[in-house]
Amino acid sequence: MHFKHSMSIFSTHLTLLYKVLLFIFVVFIIASAIFVSIFNPLVQGVKEALVLEGYKFSVREILDKPVESLTQIRKTVSDFLSAHPNLILSRVMFLILLVVFTRFFISLSYVPVTKVIYDKMTAGYSGGLFSRLVDSLLQTMGYAFFSSLINTALDIGIFTLSLYVFSLFYKVISVAALPIGVTLALTLYSLRISLFSQWLPLICDGNKNIFKALVLNFKKAAKCLKYHFPMTLTVTILYLGVLTTTAISTFGLLPIMAFPMYIILICIFNLVSYFNLNNRKYYTDNGVSVYTPKEQ
Repeated sequence: MHFKHSMSIFSTHLTLLYKVLLFIFVVFIIASAIFVSIFNPLVQGVKEALVLEGYKFSVREILDKPVESLTQIRKTVSDFLSAHPNLILSRVMFLILLVVFTRFFISLSYVPVTKVIYDKMTAGYSGGLFSRLVDSLLQTMGYAFFSSLINTALDIGIFTLSLYVFSLFYKVISVAALPIGVTLALTLYSLRISLFSQWLPLICDGNKNIFKALVLNFKKAAKCLKYHFPMTLTVTILYLGVLTTTAISTFGLLPIMAFPMYIILICIFNLVSYFNLNNRKYYTDNGVSVYTPKEQ
């Protein structure tokens, strides 16, 4: 029932997709430009090292002698990275900062998007995205800042743990360990989302203090975990499928276009779980059908 109602509500917010897509597209363009500038010194350094080693950047040479060419490239790159640890460390630190700032700007859409959907579920109609952003600017910036720091730290931990588990199994079953690492990462990532699922609904429901809403979130999120987690894991797996199968062929455009759908669905899952948990009536469409949750 939770998933069915979520999809019904999602179908009434298709125009919201274009607004969020435009915002995210601008953020990704800026982030991509910064990403290139961060790693450009590293790439140029590797190229210069290859030239000094006498390697010529020729597709024909790689095709004629693939093993020798790739071996030489691997050795040169490895030697260069070993000789410049400070350069690598600085690039990694800049990358982490870029991830935090990118998440911050993307997270600026979360509060207004959730409030637009919240208004539709409670009143049957909703205001504009920009007006909700202006009305809740301080909340929006506060949530974006602290959620970006918290989520980035947790995701680094998830990535590190998944990589460690993958490396352990890789020694035994080689590349067959990849599905184990990916499954663990997806599960922990979806669990992380579910454990913070009630933070935004609580902010939208009158909790102006984002820290108080965060504390209340954990108790409520634990109660609706059995509903929220399967839905989140499902759409996360679907989005990963889109990302891995279309990122190269569409030059990253399709994953970027699908990302607003993912964000809006997560926001809807959060709200549907919140309304059901608190036994509150809500519209499941354009202000016509009202659903009354049963007592839990």
